[in-house]
Amino acid sequence: SYNINLDISNSLQVPNGYSVSSMPKNIHLTGRLHNIEIQYKLENDKLIMNKKITANAGVISLREMSAWQKDIAKLQEITGSQIILKKL
Repeated sequence: SYNINLDISNSLQVPNGYSVSSMPKNIHLTGRLHNIEIQYKLENDKLIMNKKITANAGVISLREMSAWQKDIAKLQEITGSQIILKKL
């Protein structure tokens, strides 16, 4: 059995005189072998990203590969999104 459990939190202090005009959307992907959750929230002048990833197997079977690849594509789309700040 091969398990991965990651719980990562990052934050970005929004500089004085700026606001967040765009940020990635939250995502929750669940499959038989994995659970991926990424949440973005703005608290006061701080943008916080929480990422929780659980993988329950080190090997993905061929019949599960298509679903896995679709979820990874969605994950890449979200993590490739930009945070945009706007000057006030």
